[in-house]
Amino acid sequence: MKVDSTVQKYIEFDKVNLIVLSHIFPRKSAPTYGTFVEEQVQALKKKVRGEITVISPIPWSPRFLWFRKKWREYGQVEKESVRMGINVRYKRYVLIPGKFFLPIEGFLMYLSVRSLIKTLIKANKSRIILHAHTVLPDGLAAIFLKKKFGIKIVCTAHGSDINLYPFRTKFIYVMTKYVLRRADALVGVSEKLQEKIRDISQRDDVKVVTNGVNPEKITGNNIRLNTRNLKNDTLSILFVGKLCFEKGIKELLNTFKLLSKEHKHLHLIMVGKNTIPKWIESFIKENQMYDSITLTGPVDHEDLKKYYSSASIFVLPSHIEGMPTVMFEAMANRLPIIISRVGGVEEVIKEGINGLLVEPRSEEELHRKLNLVIKEKSLRDAIGMKAYDEVLSKYTWDHNADKMSFIYKDVLQIN
Repeated sequence: MKVDSTVQKYIEFDKVNLIVLSHIFPRKSAPTYGTFVEEQVQALKKKVRGEITVISPIPWSPRFLWFRKKWREYGQVEKESVRMGINVRYKRYVLIPGKFFLPIEGFLMYLSVRSLIKTLIKANKSRIILHAHTVLPDGLAAIFLKKKFGIKIVCTAHGSDINLYPFRTKFIYVMTKYVLRRADALVGVSEKLQEKIRDISQRDDVKVVTNGVNPEKITGNNIRLNTRNLKNDTLSILFVGKLCFEKGIKELLNTFKLLSKEHKHLHLIMVGKNTIPKWIESFIKENQMYDSITLTGPVDHEDLKKYYSSASIFVLPSHIEGMPTVMFEAMANRLPIIISRVGGVEEVIKEGINGLLVEPRSEEELHRKLNLVIKEKSLRDAIGMKAYDEVLSKYTWDHNADKMSFIYKDVLQIN
C-alpha cells in the first residue's frame, strides 16, 4: 500500500520504544502459536523507529511435571531469542491451572515481568509504550505495570477474552472491566468485538484494527504437495486451525463423509494441533477414510503455504471466532472460502461475492454450500479472485501497522 508522504511522516516517529506483552507468541517448540502477534510486530518494525521488545510469559515448569507433554514443552522453552530481528524474552511465571484463575494469572505475570520492565525503562530514556494482547491475563499485568511505572498501555482484545472469559465468573467480569476502563487505548479486531468492549467498558473510544496477512509470506506460488493421496484430478478441501469441536470439526467430518460418497476424488486436509485425537481417529477408522483425510498436525508457514497452494476450497465452520487470520491467508491464496457467520467474519466476507457463509453447527447448510462450489469451478474461481482483490486492498499487516501507529501516536500525544 502506498502511503502519502505527509502520512508517512506522521506514522513513522522517532524516540519511541515499544514493548509487546503477549503469552501467545511463537517459539521454537510452537512455531505457529500466536503468529498473528508476530506478524503485527514485524510490520510495526517498519513504522516504529525505536527499539521493539517482545515479552512472552511462559508457565514455570519444574522437572517433576515433565511427564506431561505440555509441561515438558513449557520447561524446554528458551529464555530468550531473536526472531527476524526482534528480541523476545520468555519470562517464567507461576501458573495456577484452571479456567477460573485468569485474574490471579495476570497478577503473577506482572510479578514475573516487573523487573525486566524496570530494566528496559532505565535503559531507554525515550518514551515507552506497552502493547498487551488479550485483556486477561496479559492486559491485567499491563495495568499493574502502568500503576507501578507510569507507562502508557494499549490493549488488544482478540475474541474469547471478551466473548467468553468475562462470563465465567463475576470476579473475571469485574477484572475484565477493570482492565478495559484503565487502558490508555483499547483495540478490538472486529466491529462486533468493538461493540462488546464498549458494552463492558462503557467507553466510546474503542478502535478497530483488523488482523491481516502478508501475501508474500503465505502464498505458495502454485507449489504442489507431494502427497500420495492427492491425484491430479483430486479436489482438496482445506481446514486450518485447532482440531477441536468448537472449530466445527464434527460438522465438517460428517459433511465430508456425505460429500465423498457423492463426488469422486475429494480429499480433506486438516492442518493444526489435534486436541480430540481419539474422536477423530475413531471417525476415520469407522468410516474407512484413511485415503481421503490427511491430518498434518501443526506446520510452519513454509509448509502451510504449500497446503494453501494445493487446495481447491477453504472451509472454517467454527462455532465461535474473533477475526480469524487463516481466513485472510486463504483469501490471499485465491481460495473460495466457506466460513461460519461468527465474530467479525461478516465484516469481511460478503455472501456469494468473496466467500460463502454458513450458520454455525448447520451440517445441512455446510453440505449445500460445499456441494455448490465442488460442482461449479467457475464459481470457485470468481469467488477466489474477488477474495484476493479484497484482502490486498484492505487486510494486509502493513494496513494493520499503519492503524496501530496512529493509535500509539495519539496515546503518546506526539505532534
